[in-house]
Amino acid sequence: MLHSKSLILAKIESPYGTDPTPTALADSFVTSIPEITPLYEVRARNVVQPSFGMQTDLVIGQGINIKFQLENKPHGSSATTAPKLGIFLRACGFTQTIDTTIDYNVNSSHDGESVTIYYYKDGVLHKALGCVGTFKLSAVPNDKWVYDFDFTGLYSGKASLASDVAFPSATYTTEAIAPILFRSAGLIIGAISGLVYKKFEFDMGNNIIPRLDGNSAYGVKRYSIAGRNPKANITVEAVALSTFDPWSDFETPTARSIVVDTTGTAGKSFKLSLINAVPDAPPQYSSEESVLCYDISYKPTITPPNADGDVQIIYK
Repeated sequence: MLHSKSLILAKIESPYGTDPTPTALADSFVTSIPEITPLYEVRARNVVQPSFGMQTDLVIGQGINIKFQLENKPHGSSATTAPKLGIFLRACGFTQTIDTTIDYNVNSSHDGESVTIYYYKDGVLHKALGCVGTFKLSAVPNDKWVYDFDFTGLYSGKASLASDVAFPSATYTTEAIAPILFRSAGLIIGAISGLVYKKFEFDMGNNIIPRLDGNSAYGVKRYSIAGRNPKANITVEAVALSTFDPWSDFETPTARSIVVDTTGTAGKSFKLSLINAVPDAPPQYSSEESVLCYDISYKPTITPPNADGDVQIIYK
């Protein structure tokens, strides 16, 4: 078997935990080599016995964790064609709305949408149902924008956790298209534009928890998003404080909107907006190409009584 021979299939579920049977024809994704980790606890029995020998421990399996990287790709020739990776954003706590653009607005649903993920490792298939997760979105200039997804889901039954299968012949609909590069990506911090920036990283920071349930085969009813702690890290060239003063923004917390907006033809650009973002740490000095820079960490916040609206991703 080959280590590099891997494949991810994924499809939105309805209802939660019900396998929608993703197919290699319609639901294949080209990813980095995924990482799969069974979630379990080993519990000693601690029973009295007449010898020094050990009893077999109890292995309590609860779920599966799957991580993979996915290129941020153009989503088609039309601004109203949803990106294929949108199903993963929906399972990370975003509501998809299609109008003149495809909008992903963060929500606070405890029992939101989920995906089934099939992970083929050469001739072995792992299935995970009811997957919800979190992600990081990042890039550096002249490189591609990438999502690093981290999903947690339920076992699909012991026979399907790892089973022998024939490796499918996948059909890719968008993977031949080059990913979106970190170019022509305007950065606006509040009303300040034109800052030279070297790196952008965004971490959604969702908190994924199991909802324990004695009725369930593995003691877990479902995995849910219990909260989020989004953060952005930006490296910008230092300028005169009269132009941009991150020290004052931190000392007297100043909320600013942060927008990264790529340009391109319809179906080939996206925009990330963070609302009411405040620095959550003092700026740190760094150097890029011998130029003085600031590394700044921002945390988007909400404005009560609004529960959401702090993060939005738009494909245009």
